[in-house]
Amino acid sequence: MNNTRFATVIHILTLLAKSRDQWLSSDRIANSISINPV
Repeated sequence: MNNTRFATVIHILTLLAKSRDQWLSSDRIANSISINPV
């Protein structure tokens, strides 16, 4: 479970870093890791 959480956090941080000048919705972030947005 911890490996999955770590990988998810790294994925989200990378996505945010690459999209620094763009607004990312929770829907966009959730879709990138195939989960439902909150």
